[in-house]
Amino acid sequence: MMSKKGFLFTISVIFFASTLVIFSQTYLSDNILREKLVLNNEKAGVQPFVSDDVACDIYRIVGLDFDARANPVLGKVYLSFHDYIPKDVYVPSAVSSYSAFLDANYFPRVAGDTSLDVSNLSDGTVEIFFNQIFGYYYNSTEREAKIFQDNGAALTRIDLNIDVSNDLNGFEWITSNTGSVAVNIFYSDDSNSADFTTTINPLQESRLRLKYLDGNVDIVLGYVSSKTNSFAVDSNTPASIEYDLILEYSSSPSSLPIAFNSRMDYSNPIMDANTFVRHKN
Repeated sequence: MMSKKGFLFTISVIFFASTLVIFSQTYLSDNILREKLVLNNEKAGVQPFVSDDVACDIYRIVGLDFDARANPVLGKVYLSFHDYIPKDVYVPSAVSSYSAFLDANYFPRVAGDTSLDVSNLSDGTVEIFFNQIFGYYYNSTEREAKIFQDNGAALTRIDLNIDVSNDLNGFEWITSNTGSVAVNIFYSDDSNSADFTTTINPLQESRLRLKYLDGNVDIVLGYVSSKTNSFAVDSNTPASIEYDLILEYSSSPSSLPIAFNSRMDYSNPIMDANTFVRHKN
């Protein structure tokens, strides 16, 4: 017959073993929870990189080279563009094909659930925002490109080099409003070159029309589509246009991240995000 000491010893062993089991289970559960938290945080950290990758690809499809430099001492920002009209590809179709590729091949390999809405890029227009201060607009159908400011930045200088694959038949200032903004335009084509130097009022429209046998190219300065301190190239000729543009503004943003007018939805167990596709310039 078991003695009282033996019985107490058995109970103590069982209690100790049970405590070890409970402690081990708690420790294991805590480790699993921590591991899930770490993994989910890592998934959340993936989203900005995915957005940046997608933005870089769309940037290449659009075919726009852009650079921004700020001089905080002078309170100036310099926007540089190298652009083509028309683009090398039909942007709406190219963006739609790229979105289908992402859905089929890229997003399934990304942690979390990701989707991309490119409807605002595949409808015939492209809109790009730079820190919500400046914007770029390109219309594939109307063969028009615009750069505008949307936050009170004052235009102070315009330098434009433009090359057109057509022979110039004449030019005319349709509207011209002199002011304080210095404008330097160098024009070239296969047979001609010309310099246009003037000043404009950035609050009013000044329009230089380049004339060809099969249409015109309008360079619009100052007031463009209800936006002041802006710039546009508007073409109704089938000729190809290539231009380099520098716009100088009185403004001093700390940075000019690029955001496309397309939205990326991303979700995982600890976060949901819905943002513009962004690329840090």
